[in-house]
Amino acid sequence: MQWRWFCVIGLGGLLMGGGRAQSTESETLIPASPMTTAANPTETAGNAALRKRAADRALAMGFPGVAIDLYGQLLGVLPANQDEGRGALLLALTSAYLEADRLDEAETALGQMGAVAESAPARLRRGLIAMARGNLDEVERILADLERDDLPANERAWWFYLEGRRAEVSGEPTAANRAYDAARDAAVSDLQRARFSLASYRSRWRREEPDERQVGPLRRTFQANIGERVGYDAAQVLAALLAALDRSQEAIDLLQDQLLVLPPEERAVRDDFRLLLGLISGARNGVGRVALMRLLADGADPEKQQIALRLVVEATVDAEARARLRTDLSPLLEGPRAHPIEADLLLYRAQLALAAGNDADRAEAERDASSLLERFPVSELRPIALGVLVDSSWERGRFRTAASYAAQARRELAEQAYPVRARLAVLQAEAFFRAGDYANAADAYAAALEEEIEGVPPGDLIFQEIVSRIRARDLPVAAERLNQLADDDRLDPLNRWQAEWNLTREMQARGLQAEAFARVNRLLESEAAAEELPVDLAARLDWLRARLALDAGDPTQMLGLAEGVRERLPAVDAGLRMQIASSLALMQAEAFFALNRSDEALAALQALRDEFPDTDAAVYSFIVEAQAFSAAGQLVDAQRLLTRLADDYPENRYAPYALYQAALAAESRNQAVYLEDAIRIIEERLVRDYPEDDMVFYARFKQGDLFRRLNQFGPARQIYETLVNDFPQHEDVLAAQMALADCLVALAGADSSLHESAATIYERLRDLPSAETGLRIEAGYKAGVALRARSRSTRAATIWWEVVNEFLVDGEQQENWGAKGAFWLAKVVLDLGAAFEADGDLVAARNAYAMIDRYGLPGRLLAAAEMERLGVIAATGDEVVDGD
Repeated sequence: MQWRWFCVIGLGGLLMGGGRAQSTESETLIPASPMTTAANPTETAGNAALRKRAADRALAMGFPGVAIDLYGQLLGVLPANQDEGRGALLLALTSAYLEADRLDEAETALGQMGAVAESAPARLRRGLIAMARGNLDEVERILADLERDDLPANERAWWFYLEGRRAEVSGEPTAANRAYDAARDAAVSDLQRARFSLASYRSRWRREEPDERQVGPLRRTFQANIGERVGYDAAQVLAALLAALDRSQEAIDLLQDQLLVLPPEERAVRDDFRLLLGLISGARNGVGRVALMRLLADGADPEKQQIALRLVVEATVDAEARARLRTDLSPLLEGPRAHPIEADLLLYRAQLALAAGNDADRAEAERDASSLLERFPVSELRPIALGVLVDSSWERGRFRTAASYAAQARRELAEQAYPVRARLAVLQAEAFFRAGDYANAADAYAAALEEEIEGVPPGDLIFQEIVSRIRARDLPVAAERLNQLADDDRLDPLNRWQAEWNLTREMQARGLQAEAFARVNRLLESEAAAEELPVDLAARLDWLRARLALDAGDPTQMLGLAEGVRERLPAVDAGLRMQIASSLALMQAEAFFALNRSDEALAALQALRDEFPDTDAAVYSFIVEAQAFSAAGQLVDAQRLLTRLADDYPENRYAPYALYQAALAAESRNQAVYLEDAIRIIEERLVRDYPEDDMVFYARFKQGDLFRRLNQFGPARQIYETLVNDFPQHEDVLAAQMALADCLVALAGADSSLHESAATIYERLRDLPSAETGLRIEAGYKAGVALRARSRSTRAATIWWEVVNEFLVDGEQQENWGAKGAFWLAKVVLDLGAAFEADGDLVAARNAYAMIDRYGLPGRLLAAAEMERLGVIAATGDEVVDGD
C-alpha cells in the first residue's frame, strides 16, 4: 500500500455486479505522487521514517556498517528538492562513516551538504575528521569557532569528546580527563554513555608518542610490585605501550599471564585486564573476543560490561558475525541469575534478531523487546525497544500494532528527542493508513502537521490527511478541511491541486456528479488556479470537468468543454497528451450517443481507433459501442463486439470486464439457452483465462444468479459457498452470504436443517453492525420467513418486530434505508401485521399496517386494503381509529 490513494473511476461511471466502479481510463492520467520518487515509487514518508529510525538505532548501538547501508538507501530515494532532509541524512551518514573509520567517505558526505555544511553539527563532524587525521590546528580552529550550545542536545557530548582528544594530544592530561568526564555526563542515553566510556578507556591507554626507552622502567615497576595495585596499573600501562610499539603479541602474553595468576578477589582488576586485552587483540576473533565475552559473563563492573558489549558489537561487520553474536548472547540471558546489564543484552539480541529479516526471527525480536519493557519499567532503553517493536510489527504487516507502539514510544521519549518523536508521528499516521484505519490516520496526519518534521514537507502531510478523510468516506469533512487549508502557506500548490483532484474524483465515484462539477468549476475559475496550477494538472482538471458534465447529463456542455481541453494539449507532456486526447475522443462519442446522434458517435469511435490504436480509450470504445447496441436492443451485436475485444486484446485490462458484459448481454436475451451461454462465457473464458482478476468475484456471483434463474440451485449453492470461502474479506462477500442463504431456502423443502442454516446466516447478517442497512433489513425479513417455514411463527414475529423497532420506530436509521431498505421494511411490516392477525391480535395488526403510511413506506394501497378489511374506517395523523 502506498501513501497516495488515487480514486480511479470509469469514464462512464459504469457499475458492475456488486457495485464496483470499473476503471475506464489509464491510471497515468492520475498525477504522480510527490511523496514517492522515480527511483522507488513505493518509498513513502512512513517507510523513510521507519528506515531512518532503524539506521539511527544501528548507529547508536554500534552497528555503523548497517547504518551506512540504511542511510545510503534513504539518500537514494529522497526527492532532489528536499535539501533539508538530504542534509540531515548526510550528517548522519558522516557520523556512521566516522564510527567505521572511513574518513575519506565521511569527508565526501560532508562535501555534499550544500548550505547545511556550515551548520554547527557539520562543523563538529569536520572537527572529528580533522582529529582522526591528526590535524590539530584545524581542530583548535573549529573548537574556537563552535559554540557548544549551538549543537543539538544529543550532540553536545561530542563537543566535549573532541575537546578531550585535543587536550590529550596537546599533552594536557588533566584537561583531557575533565573533558571526557563531561562527555559522559552530557550523554543523553545509556548507549551514548557507553560510547564515551569506551572512548575514555581507549584514550587512557593510548600512547601518542611511544618510546622504547619507557619499556624498561615500566617493566621493572611492574615486576617489583607484583600482586599490588601499583603493579597492576604498571602492567596495564606496559601492555598499552607494547601495543603502541607494534609489539602486540608481547602485550597480549603479558595480560594473559596476569589473568592466570590474578587472585579471585581482584575482580575489578580482572575486568580492566580483559577489557584492555580486547582492545589490543581485537574483538572480532581469538583471545580478544574470548576475554570480552568472559567480561560480559562474569564481570564485576556493569559499565565495563557495557563497554565490552560495545566492542564486540563493533566487530560484527557482517550477517554471519551478527548471527554468531546473537547465539553467544543467549547463555548470558539464560543463566540462573539476572545479568547486571540484562536490559542491554535483551535489546542487542532483539536488534540482532530483527536484522535477520524473517518472521520467525522478528517474533524472537519482539519477545526480547517486550521482555525488556515488562521487566525494566524505568530503563532508558525502553524507547529503543519500542522502536524494535514498531519495526518488526511494520515488517510483518501488523500496522495497527505498529501504530500503537509508535504512540507509546512518542509518550516515553524525552523532549530532547523531539526530532525522533516527530518522525514517529508520521510513522504512526501511515501505520494507521496501511491498516485501513483511515479516520485515525487522518487525525494522526493532522497531529503530525503541528510538528516540524525533518525531511517531510508539511504539504505532503496535508495531502495525505485529505486522502485519508476521503478513504474514510468523510467527504464533507475532507472538503471543509481542504477549504480551510487552501490559503495555508504550508500547503504547496502541487499538493493542494492533487488533493482537489482526489476529492472531486471521489465525489464523482460516489454519484455526486453535480457537486463535483460545481467544485471543479469554482476551482478552475479561481485566481489561484490561473497562478498556481501546473499545466499537466490543469489539463487533467479540465478533462475531469468535461467528464463530470457528461456524467451530470449535459453532453452538449461536455462537447464545448472538450474544445477548451484540446487547446491546452500542445503544452502538455507527450504521453499525457495522448491519454487525454484519446479519452476526449471517447467522451465525444458518448456525448453523441446521449444526444441520439448515433452516426456521429460511430464515426467518432472509428476515428478514435484509427488515430489512437491500442490505447485504453480505443479498446474501451468497443464497450461503449456495445452499450449503445444493447440500449437499442441489438444484443447479438453487443455480445459480438464484447467478445471481439477479449479476442483481439486478451492482455488488456478491459478484456475480463468485456467478457463479463458479454455474459450480461447473453443473459438479457432471456432464454434458457442464452442463460447457459452466459454461464459458459463466465466459466470457460473469464474465470479460466483471468483467474486473478478482480472481476472473478462478480462474474462468479452472476454465474450463481444465472444458475438460480435456471432453477439449478445445487450448482448455485456451490458457487456462493466458493465465494464465501475464497473471498472472506471482499467488500461484497455479505451479499454472497445472503445469496447462499436464499439457495438453502430454495433447496430445503422438508429439510429442516437447511432452513436452520439459512436462518442462522440471515440472523447473523441482520445483527452485523458493519453491514449496509438495506442488507440488514432484508436479512431480518428473510430470517423471519425461514423460521415461519419451520412453523416457528412466534419467533418469526419477534425477529420482525426487532427489525421494525431498530430501523423504523427508533428513527435513527431512517436516513440510511435507501430504496432497498424501504422495500424490505414494507415487507417486514406487512408480514408482521399478518402474523399478528393470525394470532388473533387485530389491534396490533391494524397498527402494524398503519406504519406503512405513517413512515412513508412502499405498499400504501395494499396496507390500506388490509386495514379496510379489518374494519378501520379512518386514520388521522399517528392515531389509528377502530371502526368497530
